Amino acid sequence: MGLFNTYGTAQLKAGELDLLQFEVGDAVSIPDGVYLGTEVIVIIDGKLAGTFDTVNDNWGHPISYEELDNEYN
Repeated sequence: MGLFNTYGTAQLKAGELDLLQFEVGDAVSIPDGVYLGTEVIVIIDGKLAGTFDTVNDNWGHPISYEELDNEYN
């Protein structure tokens, strides 16, 4: 529990936590990157670029979190 910020509809505990709500295009305080949580959160050039329900491979097939864990750990 505790504080979190909301990016689109996804809650994330990263950066300064002030219970803020961000929509696509809003400037954010966390570094650029792809954050995996309950959804995929993409930050580009200091702005919320988008949120997605899944991570897809090159052919558009969803990749499960278990596959990501096994592939990269």
